[in-house]
Amino acid sequence: MTVRSPAPVRLEPVTDLLSWTAFLVTFPDGTQSRHYAGIAWDGGRVCSPVAHYDPKTKTGTTRSGRRYRLV
Repeated sequence: MTVRSPAPVRLEPVTDLLSWTAFLVTFPDGTQSRHYAGIAWDGGRVCSPVAHYDPKTKTGTTRSGRRYRLV
C-alpha cells in the first residue's frame, strides 16, 4: 500500500470529502481531537485535527487550515 501526503494547503485549500466519517481520538493524557476520513479526488484521506465545523456549509476547517467540504 502506498501512503503519501496531500498537496500543501496553499495549493489545495479546499477538498471535497465523499463517503466520509468523523471520529474522535483520545490520547493517554486525556486530550482529544476530531478527524474526518473519507474519499477525496486523489484517493483516501484522513485529515489533521478539526478546529472548526460550520454546519450551514458542512465544511470543517482543520488546524492546518485546509477546509473539507463534507459531501
